[in-house]
Amino acid sequence: MIVVLFTMKHDKWKVFIPAIFTMMGMHIISVGFGTLFPLLFSRNTIVYFSVFLFLFFGIMMIYEAYHMQPKTAEEKVEEIQNDLLAKNDPETNGRIVTTPEGELPMEKKEESKYFCTNPYLH
Repeated sequence: MIVVLFTMKHDKWKVFIPAIFTMMGMHIISVGFGTLFPLLFSRNTIVYFSVFLFLFFGIMMIYEAYHMQPKTAEEKVEEIQNDLLAKNDPETNGRIVTTPEGELPMEKKEESKYFCTNPYLH
């Protein structure tokens, strides 16, 4: 989810490359733990610990979903939809500048140069 949000505001390759390296690192770490844990702990201990983890995180997710405000989820979906619409807007060619006041689209200038419409950024 975080990668999707970063891709909306940043260059796709600048998000893709670190995400791939992060996934490779996570894969290497998980293979290391998967090899190391059976050597250190008995099979029953690993099974009971994994059951505990699944139950703990499952109950935690149900608790958070139960106490979640419905408006919060709708606001997040609306924000993502607005970002996608701005990203696909042919006038701005997907260029958006994030400022303290919010996100501002960049306008096209002659010779396919872009400038920001916010006077505080110049």
